[in-house]
Amino acid sequence: MARLPLLLSGLGLKMIVTFNAPAKAIIESHANPEELRRIFRDIVDEARKLGISVPRLGAAAPLFSS
Repeated sequence: MARLPLLLSGLGLKMIVTFNAPAKAIIESHANPEELRRIFRDIVDEARKLGISVPRLGAAAPLFSS
């Protein structure tokens, strides 16, 4: 799915979540905001440490601040 155009990937993911009960349960149960913030901060910190430009994540940083 990673090599498909965004529209097809999105539709595929939607179909998986709609028709696959275990996948739907995983997506719906992952709603711990603090864990999501930690993951985001870890990704941004690692990208900075490695010198990788992540402008979209940088723009989203205010959304994930504590």
